[in-house]
Amino acid sequence: MRLWPEELDKAKELAAQEDRSAASFMRRMYLRGLEAYLGDQGQGQDTPAA
Repeated sequence: MRLWPEELDKAKELAAQEDRSAASFMRRMYLRGLEAYLGDQGQGQDTPAA
């Protein structure tokens, strides 16, 4: 995943607030975004919780 420096800084900041690694936080955000996207498209998605 490629992020602009400011986006990566924000992800690291939010990850630290949740006591997560940046990779774990970004995976969780990706899965949440994917679920929302598929919901908008009218598709169901069974993704495991991160």
